[in-house]
Amino acid sequence: VADKAEPVDDGGGIGIDTARHYAFRFGRPKGMTATPGSVGQFGVGMKRALFKFGHAFEVHSRTITDRFSLRVNVDTWEQEEGPWRFAFDDSEIDLDTPVGQTGTEIVVKPLRPDAKAQFGSRTFRNSLGRQIEAAQQQYIDRNLRIVFDGKTLLATPWQLARGQGIEPMYLESDIDTGKGCVRRRIFAGLGRSSPQEAGWYVFCNGRMILAADQSGTTGWERGDDEQGVTMPKFHGQFARFRGYVFLDADDASLLPWNTTKTGVDTDTDVWRNTYLGMRLAMRPVIDFLNKVDAEKDNPGSQRPLSDALSKTSMVGIRTISRVGPFLGPEPPKGPKPPPSRKSTS
Repeated sequence: VADKAEPVDDGGGIGIDTARHYAFRFGRPKGMTATPGSVGQFGVGMKRALFKFGHAFEVHSRTITDRFSLRVNVDTWEQEEGPWRFAFDDSEIDLDTPVGQTGTEIVVKPLRPDAKAQFGSRTFRNSLGRQIEAAQQQYIDRNLRIVFDGKTLLATPWQLARGQGIEPMYLESDIDTGKGCVRRRIFAGLGRSSPQEAGWYVFCNGRMILAADQSGTTGWERGDDEQGVTMPKFHGQFARFRGYVFLDADDASLLPWNTTKTGVDTDTDVWRNTYLGMRLAMRPVIDFLNKVDAEKDNPGSQRPLSDALSKTSMVGIRTISRVGPFLGPEPPKGPKPPPSRKSTS
């Protein structure tokens, strides 16, 4: 049974100034320079997690030039009067630490009863591993190595079919929010037939917040929108549909995610604008899949669209450079009727 949580990273460590003025303060202090493209926004996530996990925790971090250790008994700390602050147990500056020896270790022990029960459950650990793997797909794909429960998490290849007259849709644009710019990339096309994997995948600053979404949130709802685009609800006929949306901003507050970064905030202008773009992107793919399905209604006849789809290659979306809508081959035209003969008298 698990009795502690102990995440470790070798990403360079937390500097003393960062720890003192940002990482171990509650809330994002005014004037603190934000890390462009980060996922941090409110300045409470890590502390909230540590408090929820256990009754005490330790943080040991070392950079090239400094290091610190911090130990907190949460139960005692909660009873202290005055402002919410943490104190270093010890620290050093003016170091010359080799890069390979830098990093951060966090130990939470003893765990609270509910956290101990969950971490002790293999079912929970397997589920948590899948959630971490899904959320961090873009970074794992860029060679970030994450080891969880003794296993290296893997990137799922994001691929779309191309060839035989089939071309994925790719659109890139900027959204000016008035407070800053959100960079947007949308891919839509065909993957392997899998009802569980079909749908939309949405990323904000690299974190996946929606995976294989087949709900009205991403456009799968019957009816017309203000653009006149009609869309069905998702069903198995669309098991090959794949869509990927990447939204990136230097200021994380501009992105349309909820406070826990596990879903979208559908009330934001950025998402409403993106939602309309997604429906436009998916309509031609749906039309093509409808034509493919219609070929099944004629047993024994030729199936040119299905044949073309079976001969395509799956390519990584990072290799797609053609900007434009989804394209699919047109069914071949039937034979021309014989010319009519004119009667002579």
